[in-house]
Amino acid sequence: MGSKEQKDDEDFMLEAVAEAHKAFSVGEVPVGAVIVRDGKILSRAHNQRESTSDPLGHAELRALQIASQNTGDWRFEGCSIYVTLEPCPMCTGALLETRMKRLIYGAADQRFGAAGSVINLADYPGLPRRLEVKAGVLEDQCRELLARFFRRERKKKHKERWLSWLKALDSKSSKGMMSLLRGFESLSLRSVIQRLLQMGCLFTFTRHD
Repeated sequence: MGSKEQKDDEDFMLEAVAEAHKAFSVGEVPVGAVIVRDGKILSRAHNQRESTSDPLGHAELRALQIASQNTGDWRFEGCSIYVTLEPCPMCTGALLETRMKRLIYGAADQRFGAAGSVINLADYPGLPRRLEVKAGVLEDQCRELLARFFRRERKKKHKERWLSWLKALDSKSSKGMMSLLRGFESLSLRSVIQRLLQMGCLFTFTRHD
């Protein structure tokens, strides 16, 4: 592979990363996708499952839909799709059905990846079509964005857990503890309890029958 092709792949993956950032900013799993034909972008998309309540709202499927609207065709022979995360079986199947030529992705998905990590539908015996796959393009950028997202989500869940626990305390006690507990937002419930016990804090629980 020549250096120009490598640069082109990285440039188009940067466009997909930009789409992933859009997903990140609205609380979606940060995956972005770009479809390219003859060096021109046909469509850009990012995950929108949560915001649209659409089970098919993966970046790859949305990119296919938009490209189809833009071109008036469902066939993507000779096209390449750039995705920040290895596609799942649903999306890989759609790429095969639409006759996509190349799949270029950033980070591998060890849970649902269907282009080699868990299963390789891109080159599966018995299927009538194949996908050319190139993995690991701008992998660090793609993986870091995903890691940032899931760290943020874990913090939110931890906060929800300790706030729920705080509500179970006597209301008088909880008011006095609120400012103290704000410093523990990023900790798990167990860690919060351990910290408070170490500080000698005592709580009074009120039973409501």
